[in-house]
Amino acid sequence: MESVQHVINKPNSITVAGLCIVLGFSVFWEFPRLIIEYGLLDVALVYCLSTLLLAGPAVYVQLRFASIVRSQTHRHPNSRRANARFSNILGYCLAQPHAPLVRFAAYLLTIGLIGLLCAYLIFGSELLGVLLKTVLINFQPQTESGGLPYDSLPVADTSIQLLTLVVFALFLLLPWIRFSMHGLARPGLIGLVLIAFILVLCLRHSWLFGDHGAALAFMFAGEGTRLGLSMILDVLLYTIFALAAATGVYCLFGEKQLTVSGLATRTGLFAAAHLACGALVTFVMLAWSAQASLISSDPFTLIYIALPEALHSIPQGRFYLSCFYVLTCLLCWSTAMYLTAPLVTYVSERAGISLKMAGLVVVLLILAVALYFTFLQGSLLQLTAFQWLNFLLAAMILPASLGLLLTSMLWSAPPLEKSKRIGLSVLIGLSVVFAMLAAGHTSQRLCRADSSEMLVICADPAIPEEDDVDVEAGAIDPEPDTLSNELGQPSGADLDPATASEADLDTGVIKEGGVESNDKANEPGEGAANESGAVSETPEPEAEPSEKAPDSGAASGPDKS
Repeated sequence: MESVQHVINKPNSITVAGLCIVLGFSVFWEFPRLIIEYGLLDVALVYCLSTLLLAGPAVYVQLRFASIVRSQTHRHPNSRRANARFSNILGYCLAQPHAPLVRFAAYLLTIGLIGLLCAYLIFGSELLGVLLKTVLINFQPQTESGGLPYDSLPVADTSIQLLTLVVFALFLLLPWIRFSMHGLARPGLIGLVLIAFILVLCLRHSWLFGDHGAALAFMFAGEGTRLGLSMILDVLLYTIFALAAATGVYCLFGEKQLTVSGLATRTGLFAAAHLACGALVTFVMLAWSAQASLISSDPFTLIYIALPEALHSIPQGRFYLSCFYVLTCLLCWSTAMYLTAPLVTYVSERAGISLKMAGLVVVLLILAVALYFTFLQGSLLQLTAFQWLNFLLAAMILPASLGLLLTSMLWSAPPLEKSKRIGLSVLIGLSVVFAMLAAGHTSQRLCRADSSEMLVICADPAIPEEDDVDVEAGAIDPEPDTLSNELGQPSGADLDPATASEADLDTGVIKEGGVESNDKANEPGEGAANESGAVSETPEPEAEPSEKAPDSGAASGPDKS
């Protein structure tokens, strides 16, 4: 009885803490950041209002869910099936679609989403333009030509956002009128739609921002190609998002039952992680579909939340996760590094053996990558601390994730078919090779410029260089003959050595000629360069006085003797 209480009480407290963190991050971090850094008060208000309306019911439902699950566990204390079924709030909502608690949460969500949609439509393009400006400020791509051409992006992106909100509202209301959506209610399709959404989001993020070390197929694509593909992916991305949200809403409020299989409820860590994902996945999916494309394009939060739940809803979740992970490594290896936490969440009861085998795989891959860097890319000893940090992220986290994939996804019970294991092993090997090549590409860029040089490059060093050239050109622009004439002194070429006075000899006008006047006009350094015999770096118009200087010096030579 104590173990059952431990499994039930601890996950609920963790889930409530996670929900409070989500709300606190939105209110106490995003709100001041939008106001202080960008001065967008209306965006901050809409953001916090939508977050409170959409995530607030999740907190209330989870608080009430603790007592409901505890009562169900007391009725069946020795039933692991009942414990697994009700350890997930989504499973409870699917099993009890007409419960007062579920209806109350559904009403709150519906009112909040409809009010949010009406606010967007009432404010019109002005608010959407401000939101789009926020997105462009936060995620401005840096390219050699100064960024992607965003001239045609705002109109198209605004129309896509409006279309997304309208489609999402329709899909939200369709289950309430019992429209024919039974084809979308299959549990396996939910997970496949979520996985497809995450994959498209990763590809869009990689292609739009031109990460040449991540996008294999478009490594040499131009800016226009990336922009066009990213806009096409936006349409597909928002459509998949609406379908995923609609499927989740229909299964949440419909009469279908979905039980969670393969959940290690006896382990508090896995039960807590799965319960947190199950409690957040539906509500956060609803919130993201309404505001994620308008405020932020960060895909990693959704990966943490939606991926474990999507894999649990698929009968062959390990196989689909393996395929998805290999595709992500091949197309967007930097994003694949962030899948370590979902993999750990999805590991089965044989996690101890899996982690030991993963450690062995990681050591072997690190040695292989180190040899690759040493013999093909140069010595690792030349890297700075900042470059070493990037190298460790690229060369250690990704192989660690691959090790977890190899051990926990392919050889955990029940085992996959032999053909699937062979095919996935080949694909994983290819992904490891490409990960090494991508890490080498990143190391090359880091070796060419350390952290300080990267900061200078970001500050656009071409402008101060041009200013320096202009200053130097302005300093040597006045001709020495003109300056001497303005001061009332004759130039060295016009003086007659025979009629020159001793005062003129003392000033050195006759001795040095135009060189002395040139030194006074071009302090410092020009005269020293001419005396040492070095070639002057001044522009061509300034070469005439320096050419006259030796003649006048030669003329003054006989006079001194």
